Amino acid sequence: MRTLSIESLLSCAPRHKSSGFYPHAEAGGLIRSFPNIRLENSFWGILEEIAKRDDLQVPQMITRLYHESIDAGHDMGNFTSFLRVCAMRYLSLQAHGQISSDINTPINTLNADEILLNEKLIKLMLKS
Repeated sequence: MRTLSIESLLSCAPRHKSSGFYPHAEAGGLIRSFPNIRLENSFWGILEEIAKRDDLQVPQMITRLYHESIDAGHDMGNFTSFLRVCAMRYLSLQAHGQISSDINTPINTLNADEILLNEKLIKLMLKS
């Protein structure tokens, strides 16, 4: 079996809109609330999965994330980048076994304090 580097895999990827490499604005109520959010298809897919786990529509989840971030005092100058980070952290936590990949397990039932502590421990272990 032939193995490819990430660079070669991405460079030979199809360059059409359905490939996940082109930004687009999500339709529906999100456009009215956050008109400047433009994400690649792959990020929309991850955000859809996260929202579905808590029985939310993507615009509802994004609105909730926005308000929780403001309440926590985060700088929301680049909210689109924040959403990309949320999506990547979700995948990272799944990869490290901190979040179940079972989409029937709601995110809001997970112990956030325990997950954050375990995440810190994993980072410390990876550094040593």
